[in-house]
Amino acid sequence: MANLFTELLEEASQKNIIPARTLSAREWFREKAEDITIKDPKSTIIRTSASLQTRTLNGFMYTYLYRPKYQDTLPFHDRFPLVFPFKRTKLGFYGINLHYLPLPYRAILMDNLYKLSMDKNYDDETRLRLSSTILEGSARFRYYKPCVRQYLNNHVQTKFALIPSNQWDIALFLPFERFINEAGGRVSTQKVHRDSIKKIRRGI
Repeated sequence: MANLFTELLEEASQKNIIPARTLSAREWFREKAEDITIKDPKSTIIRTSASLQTRTLNGFMYTYLYRPKYQDTLPFHDRFPLVFPFKRTKLGFYGINLHYLPLPYRAILMDNLYKLSMDKNYDDETRLRLSSTILEGSARFRYYKPCVRQYLNNHVQTKFALIPSNQWDIALFLPFERFINEAGGRVSTQKVHRDSIKKIRRGI
């Protein structure tokens, strides 16, 4: 992750673009990330990460390799989630996996989540003030609902790659999601996103 992100951060620095601070800066990083192709998410995203963790903390962004406990009964799941954890459980956590939204919805939700930043430094320590109560309490977060997933720690197959806040907008649009069905086959991202849009419109 460090190599991909460093190149974009250096290019932005040359243009005096400061990550996360303004909407125009966020849009610049998202457009750049959208043009990147990732063939091997595990190698590119996990192994090259600058910061690998053994546990998650609420409000930070992580990615990792995951195999669900009941994968044989799920219509699809994401092997490489991009998650903001917001609720701890005895065996793991609940998180918002942004990969379940198409890019326009993803950007809208992320722009609103930025309003929950606990500081405006946008560095390694910046996190979101997330909870079920906060997410349920405002219509501006309504797109989060199709993204909520429960993750079990003993089904995480790599360490957690921590993504610092100045790289959120790059990770947000990088195409490293891999949706898999119950038979182990690939599911198109478009199909997953259509399902999420239907849930949003039904208010689920």
